[in-house]
Amino acid sequence: MAWVSETGRPLAARRSEGEASEPLAEAVEAYILAGPGGSGEAGSALDRAIESARHEPRSPHIADAVESLLRYSAREEGALDRARALVSPGVAALLVARLCELQDGGRRSSLLQHLPELGSEIREATLDALRNPPAQGLPSGGARNALVRLLGTLARNEPGLLEGLVKDPDWRVVGAVIAITSERGGDAAVQILTLALTHDHPRVRRRALVALRKLGGSEAGELALSSITDHDRSVRAEAARTVGHLNVERAPKALLERLSTEDHPDVLLASIDALGELRDPSAVMELERWTEHRTTGERDFELRSAALRALHRIGSLRALHILEEASRDGDPRVQALVEGLRIVESSPRGPSALKGPPAED
Repeated sequence: MAWVSETGRPLAARRSEGEASEPLAEAVEAYILAGPGGSGEAGSALDRAIESARHEPRSPHIADAVESLLRYSAREEGALDRARALVSPGVAALLVARLCELQDGGRRSSLLQHLPELGSEIREATLDALRNPPAQGLPSGGARNALVRLLGTLARNEPGLLEGLVKDPDWRVVGAVIAITSERGGDAAVQILTLALTHDHPRVRRRALVALRKLGGSEAGELALSSITDHDRSVRAEAARTVGHLNVERAPKALLERLSTEDHPDVLLASIDALGELRDPSAVMELERWTEHRTTGERDFELRSAALRALHRIGSLRALHILEEASRDGDPRVQALVEGLRIVESSPRGPSALKGPPAED
């Protein structure tokens, strides 16, 4: 096993290319080359090099040394202790940044496996990376995924970590917690998502609703229903989509009440679509009112179209009668929509083709 440099090149290759040697690098390589059980003198020399290196708290050479020792720790128990002795907040930050930037899948997997063994310094560096993204905004998709995976591994080693972080004021941190939670599922996930629905940032509440949709079940549905009156319109719309998807028994009444009081088109559209998914005949009368919404604005036509699609999904006699009347509507767009619904109904895909677009974050 060779010394790993920041660029992934062994120390021997760096020497052959004329790069200056570095005492800590030399000591780590000698320690590794001595092999398990034969590293007594090499271990003592490395300990002296570690002590001398402490004055460079953010040195890439130290990060290289830690990574090499972590990879070697499976063969030599003392390697992990020596890696820990080198880790400062600055070195931890360098290692986490390296994890985010790596294109080498093997090295990234190795770091994801071993970094949590370094403890609280890595946890804090991971949270700092989530809270302080690059100047251009969020980390790249690969970098963020790496941070989320690292935080998930840290949470397995530290019970209660996610429950504490769901209260963090930074939405990026809580978003990572929600991503981890939605993958794991179970009772703990419901508890964490319940807390996330009370977070100050609407983006967190929206993500919690999307996670509840993935989680499924009656408890998730009831939690989503509680957000149908959220003070943020984007959260109300997400809640409507979620209760429709989860087929919440009490949802039709809540959605009908929402339609009678709501004034934002996005929420109205999501509520109408949800009523269509629920296929409850009690919604027909209210949906009929929306099919008669005759103004010239594009959003108004969207609402009218959504109501017609919802009635088609419900499929009761009254709903079908309304659709028949709409087929003779003076607006050719409405006539075309109804004809399209008939075509879809007769296609192999059937009414499943009528679902609206996926929710955006």
